[in-house]
Parts: sequence; structure tokens; C-alpha cells
Amino acid sequence: MKKNINNKKSSLKIILKIADIIFTTVLIIFILFLLTLVLLKKEGNTIHIGDYYIFKVATGSMYPTLKIDDLVLVKKTDNYKVNDIVTYYEGTKFVTHRLISINGDVYITKGDHNNVEDDPIKKEEIFGKVILNLVFFRILYELCINPFFMTLIVLIVIFINVIKRKDNKYAK
Repeated sequence: MKKNINNKKSSLKIILKIADIIFTTVLIIFILFLLTLVLLKKEGNTIHIGDYYIFKVATGSMYPTLKIDDLVLVKKTDNYKVNDIVTYYEGTKFVTHRLISINGDVYITKGDHNNVEDDPIKKEEIFGKVILNLVFFRILYELCINPFFMTLIVLIVIFINVIKRKDNKYAK
């Protein structure tokens, strides 16, 4: 009987340890994501590491390829071809649209959801090429602003701490 109780305690410790590792990993990802959002707001919708920049999509002009609040990874480069999604300067803001035509030094872009082409731009105005849509971060963002999800996270933290305390109490 005592051996059976010890096996149950041991199993419970293993389950709690695995839950703790998973929860800690999710929490670290969550904190990194929130930090990214704070930096995006602080730096005017972009943060960067080396030649890689993260931009937040502000409009639906590239729907369904890119949605509002998607985060895209843009790489600074000089190599562009038709059908690339590029980010370029338009006055004081950045625009992310598809490159639909190249004639020498004249580049024409258009949002996938737009009916008209954009005004022609020069290669020097192109900031970089979108290499990845960070869909995971958009999903995480939507979860973060969901009150139900946030309440669930708080309850999980409380539940894990209560179980840990009980387990520590019985271990003594």
C-alpha cells in the first residue's frame, strides 16, 4: 500500500515537472511577444535585428495574403523580382505591397486587395522584401487581447502554484 502511494506521488511530481516546463516555455514566449508588441508601438511599427525588420501590417490592402495586425519579417536587399512582396517608403510611412512590374529603374506595386496600381517608385525607395509572415505572433496577439484567454492563464498559474505548495507540504 505504501509503495502504491509513493508511486502516485512520484507520478504526480513528474506530471507537475512537465507541466511546469511547458508552462514556463509558454510564459517566456508570451513575454517575448509582449516585448515585441511594446517595441513595435514604441519604434513606429518596426523593430530590427541586423538586416531583418519586423513590421506590423496596418491596413487590409494585402488581404488575404496579409491581414491587419499581421507581423511580417522584412529583409533589406537589393534583389527584387516581380511577385515579391516589398516594403517601401511612401512619404513618412511604410507600405507593404506586391511588386507587379519592373521596367528598368521603375517599379510598380499593388496591394492584393486593391483595384489600382500604386504610383511608380524607384528601387532606392524600396526598403526590403517580405520573407516571412509571422502568423504565430498574430494568433498570439489575438489570444493576448482576449479576456477569456488571459483569465485562463491566470487560473493556470494559480492552479500550478496551489498544487506545487500541496506537493511540497506532503514531501516534508
